[in-house]
Amino acid sequence: MSFTSPLFYVVLVPAVAVFYWFSGRWRAIYLLALSYAFYALSSRIYLVLLIVASAAVYALGLAIAKSSGERAKQAYLAVGVAAVIAVIVAFKAAGAWRGFLLPLGVSFYSFKLISYLIEVYWDDEAVERDPIVFFLFPAFFPQIISGPIQRPEPFFTQMRAIMARSLNADQIETGFRFILGGLMMKTLVGDRLGAFIKTIDQSHTNYSYGVMLTTVACYTLQLYADFSGYTNIALGIGKLFGVEGPPNFNAPFLAVNIQDMWRRWHMSLTLWLTDYLFTPLSMSLRDYGQAGLIGAICLNMIIIGVWHGFTLNYLVFGVLHAVFLTVTVLILGERSRRKRAAGKAKASAACWSDRSWVLIA
Repeated sequence: MSFTSPLFYVVLVPAVAVFYWFSGRWRAIYLLALSYAFYALSSRIYLVLLIVASAAVYALGLAIAKSSGERAKQAYLAVGVAAVIAVIVAFKAAGAWRGFLLPLGVSFYSFKLISYLIEVYWDDEAVERDPIVFFLFPAFFPQIISGPIQRPEPFFTQMRAIMARSLNADQIETGFRFILGGLMMKTLVGDRLGAFIKTIDQSHTNYSYGVMLTTVACYTLQLYADFSGYTNIALGIGKLFGVEGPPNFNAPFLAVNIQDMWRRWHMSLTLWLTDYLFTPLSMSLRDYGQAGLIGAICLNMIIIGVWHGFTLNYLVFGVLHAVFLTVTVLILGERSRRKRAAGKAKASAACWSDRSWVLIA
C-alpha cells in the first residue's frame, strides 16, 4: 500500500488511535504486528525472509555479546554481515539480470541489521535482549519503503520510552505536518515533473536541445521531490507512533561542492557508510597517504552506486562521483595546506617584526 494512497490514511488514523489505546509492552507487540501486516501486503514470502533475517541477526547479536574471546566475536560478526550482504547481492543481481521483483525495503532493513551487529561488536552493552523491540527495529513500516536508515540505539531507546509514556499531542501535530508537507512535495512537485518528463521521453525527437536540457534538470528535481517527499511522510508517520527518525535531506541544492552535497543528500545512507565503511577503511589505509584516502573514497562511492542497482549506469554513477569527490577533496586539501602555510608565514613575520621593534627600541 502506497503512502500516497487515500486508503492508507483511512487505515492509518484508527491504527494510531488503537496504538495509544494499548499500554506498556503491548504497544510494541501491536506495532510489530502492524508492521508485518503492512509488509505482507507486498509479499508474504518476502515477509518470511525479513523474519528469518531478523531472527538470525538477533541470535548472532546475543552470541557476540556473550562471547569473551575476540576471535569468536569476529567470527559471529563476519558470518552475520556476510549473510546479510549475500542476500542483498543475490536479490539485486536477480532483479537486474533476471527481472525478479526485489523484496520490499531489503536494502534498508539489511543496512539496519548490519549496523546492529557492528554496534554490538563494538560494545556488548548495545545488544537488545527484548525480541519484540528488536524484531520491530528492521520491520518498522514507515521506514521500510525508502528509509531513512535509523541506527539501533536511538530506536531501542525511543521504543522503551514510548511504552512508558502517554500520547504526545505536539508530536502528533508535528507528524501530520511532516506528512502533509511530504505529500505536497511528492504529488504537487514530483508527480507533475514526472508527467512532464514522461511526455518528453515518449517523443524526444520532436523537441529542441533546450527542452531536452530542461528535462534533464527536471529529472533531478523530480528525483529529489519524490525521495524527500517520501522521507518526510515516513518521518511524519514515525512521529505519530512516537518515533523520531533521522533527517535525510538538508537543502542539497544549496551545497557549495560535491562533498557538501553528499553531506546533505540521503544523509542517513551517507552517514551510515561514513561510520561503518569509509572511516574504518581510511584508517586502515592511512599509511598510504593520499592514495589510501582516494581508495577509500572510490570504494565508498562505487558501493553507493551499485547499492541502487546492479546495472552499468549505476556503476558509472558511482565511478563518476568517486572522481568528482576525489578531485574536490584534493583541491580542498591543497587549499587548506596553503592557508596553514600562509598563516604560519604571517605569524613568523609578525614575530620577527615584534623582535625587531624590541631590538630597535
